[in-house]
Amino acid sequence: MLDERNRLACEIHDTLAQGFTGIVVQLEAAEDSLDDDPTAARDHLDRARRLARSSLTEARRSVQALRPQALESEDLVHAPARTADNLTAGTPTRAEVHIYGTTRPLAADTESALLRIGQEAVTNALRYAAAPNIRLALTFHPTTIALQVHDDGQGFDPAAPRRGFGLIGMRERTTRLGGTLTLTSRPGCGTTVLAEVPTRET
Repeated sequence: MLDERNRLACEIHDTLAQGFTGIVVQLEAAEDSLDDDPTAARDHLDRARRLARSSLTEARRSVQALRPQALESEDLVHAPARTADNLTAGTPTRAEVHIYGTTRPLAADTESALLRIGQEAVTNALRYAAAPNIRLALTFHPTTIALQVHDDGQGFDPAAPRRGFGLIGMRERTTRLGGTLTLTSRPGCGTTVLAEVPTRET
């Protein structure tokens, strides 16, 4: 029961919290553009509206099936790029996604967990790090798959007390799949999140 409760908490956090963060980013950008560029402000408002609708759909879907909407129509190779684009659209942050190794379909829980970890890392880079650039790398090894998310933002001290569910959720997702999660950061030097889990193919 505790494992299931933690899993549900992760899903709620990774749908609602990340969606709200994206909406806030777009609304703040709209506010900044309102006086000088009303057209750009309207574009940001349109993105915020689309994110709100998408987040509502995602929340309903999570309650029903707990599978990310992005993976309904795309696999793990393509979904991270769309997710990164949606989160960073209209912001000064540039996101890029790279795929290495021989791609192959993976078990649904593996794809879902890695996509959620990537979403959380990108959301944190946008919300806290003020990162100009975010780089996602998905590497298919023979027996494992690794997701690395690096940003060149302000960084932080990993040993300092931190509040929030994001990092806990990323660790729990990785551990549940028998993998490891490594966080590397330093004030002024950006942050790197590396999740590596065994591959379980479909």
